[in-house]
Amino acid sequence: MVMSINLPFPTKELESLESRYSFASDEVYYYNTHRPTALVQKLQKRNEEFEPNLVPRIFESALHEQLESYHISKFMGTGHVIYFAKTKTGEELVLRATYGLAKPELYMEMEQKVIAQYNKVGIGSVEILAADASRKEFELDYQIMRPLPGKDPEIEWVGTQQDYDQLSFNLGRLIARQYSLPAERWGRWVKDKNGQVRGAMESWGEFLNAYVKHDLEVLRLFNVISERGSEQIDTLLKSQEIRSLFSNTTQGYFVHHDVADHNIRYEGNKVVSLFDWECAVVFDPISDLASAPTWKVQYPREKKLTEGFIAELGQKPDNLEARVGVYLLRTMLWKTAFALKGKRLAAKHTNFLSDACERCGLEIEIKTDWVN
Repeated sequence: MVMSINLPFPTKELESLESRYSFASDEVYYYNTHRPTALVQKLQKRNEEFEPNLVPRIFESALHEQLESYHISKFMGTGHVIYFAKTKTGEELVLRATYGLAKPELYMEMEQKVIAQYNKVGIGSVEILAADASRKEFELDYQIMRPLPGKDPEIEWVGTQQDYDQLSFNLGRLIARQYSLPAERWGRWVKDKNGQVRGAMESWGEFLNAYVKHDLEVLRLFNVISERGSEQIDTLLKSQEIRSLFSNTTQGYFVHHDVADHNIRYEGNKVVSLFDWECAVVFDPISDLASAPTWKVQYPREKKLTEGFIAELGQKPDNLEARVGVYLLRTMLWKTAFALKGKRLAAKHTNFLSDACERCGLEIEIKTDWVN
């Protein structure tokens, strides 16, 4: 179904809705999308509006390196501007920079601490050579890192479905390995007074329901769900039934929270690195198991992810399917709301949202007037 030209985009209504939210990074559920619509749409133009002459200046300032050449990445799966650079000494490096953000992305300076924890349990990631979110010299935040080995399975996949199934199985094992990374509290990373990285929120339920109201309001505004459907979802996520289902979820772990193919690199059927940590949180690894299949994939992967997850743990967690269903629902609330704000709602969003409601025992009609 193509978006009808008779449906005017509700700009003023969205502005009014969003005025009731702070969008503070330590209050939200999913960092890259819980942002005002104006910023979401501004970031879609970031590659065109970023000043390229800043690139050599940043390398000179951070590493005292002069560049022989540099070019921008056209990939739009991240909220950052990415440049690939070659120094005059022949070294290839990558710059990752913010654009148009009013407040510094302080996580850029915390990220290496968490990456070090992942490295200890055999999960490779980027090597960051420099990071600065002080904005003392540049009105942006940046990281400079070495290029990653391997290929991007989203745009460089070469292999059979059997190879991809094995890659998904191995990715499921990697997701389960996050149980080796306990952390304090829940939600978005912050630094405590001792400089240690922990979650910003007090409880699992507080984080699960962070910005649920916002997402439901957006879905209501675009008439994707009814007021009654919105109330059903909100009531379920805050219910004793859900608290009982997750009663043994008392410890948080470092969770990537963005396990998409464009955030991994592979060789053969093995995952060689996991990167892009801006959305990472302290949470339940099962949430990654639920959200990973909702990104662009070469073949359906939920079954193989789950098999790998269970194989790594050595046992199947209690009520795994039901818990996956809850996290899938939470994922599709923010994904659908974000797609509406960005004017790119697709059938996959409404299909996954409908499936999530069904898995959670909710009979809710998902309307598709805005599907593009």
